[in-house]
Amino acid sequence: MIIYVIVLIILLLYIVLDNFTSRVSSFLVFLSIGFLFAFLAGFRDSSVDRDYLPYVDYFQSIKDFGFYFHNSYWTYAEPFYYFIPLFFKTLSNGYFIELTFLLFALVGVCFKLRGIYLLTSYWALSLLIYYSNFFLLHEMTQIRIGVATGLFLIAIKHYVKKNNIKSFIAILIAIMFHYSSILMLVLFLLKRDTIKLTNYFIVIGISIICYLLHVNLIVLISKIASIPKILVYIDLMSKGYHSEINVFNVMLLFNLMVTLLLSYKINMIQEINKNAIILLKLNLISIILFIALYSFPVAAFRLSEIFGVVQIVLFTYLLYIFKEKWFSYFIIVIYSLLFFYMNIYRNNILSDYKLIF
Repeated sequence: MIIYVIVLIILLLYIVLDNFTSRVSSFLVFLSIGFLFAFLAGFRDSSVDRDYLPYVDYFQSIKDFGFYFHNSYWTYAEPFYYFIPLFFKTLSNGYFIELTFLLFALVGVCFKLRGIYLLTSYWALSLLIYYSNFFLLHEMTQIRIGVATGLFLIAIKHYVKKNNIKSFIAILIAIMFHYSSILMLVLFLLKRDTIKLTNYFIVIGISIICYLLHVNLIVLISKIASIPKILVYIDLMSKGYHSEINVFNVMLLFNLMVTLLLSYKINMIQEINKNAIILLKLNLISIILFIALYSFPVAAFRLSEIFGVVQIVLFTYLLYIFKEKWFSYFIIVIYSLLFFYMNIYRNNILSDYKLIF
């Protein structure tokens, strides 16, 4: 695990030194760390994460262009998830798997960095938040959603600037990487400049009550719409094979605390940074999904992460709130260290880092 810790230390040093360097120097370090992220994700060994070998099996099963449209195969595999490895397989059959992982890593990291650059001026803090959670979850494990959420950050900026067509195109491309990205279209239902916080917190309160009373929203949804994956899950529940989320875990409570702080000063923050209200709304939606889907852990984590990716930039806005900047830095660093510890040492989502060569 030493490699992950070394990268973490580099990021902490970047945060400290960032206050004493020029903007140009800071940007060069920002890009260099992005390159390091892409290298780590793109050249990781198959033993590092749990999803690598299943991806390999899938890539090896890819046949030809026509096969994608036979037997409704397109309903299972997203276009870019099929055609990118197919392209490399046609180009270089011997190394097409390695090239596919490398491309997903490069694109995923580049889109995330582009989103960070567009949405916050606190690049060092943003990279720390990104690395401690979403980089480990996405670029190092769930490579498709990693690319999709990077595109979502870019789409958000376009939407805030009222470039709806560019925003829609970014989300459309995200959908072609991961079908669950269709939820990102919720963005177009949100007002850019105003927020009724009471409505969001009422829904959060109702979700918590449902959790405490063991009201299973998944079962209710299944009675309205027959969704195959949900029906399979309900069948497993009936046989005793199911688990639930501890909604009151330390990370969600920390998230709620930071969200409350930002909510309290959101109008002031919005005057400084026009992205604030939209990002806060999306993070509130993420919290609602996580709590409401407590009985369906896979969906709760995956869907909340789609919207929760905004934390990478949103939480840096704490620096707009407190005059004592060190306090904002302290909150963000502690939050990131907690996530890093949970991901690496508690949940063990990654094994010791090894290069593929």
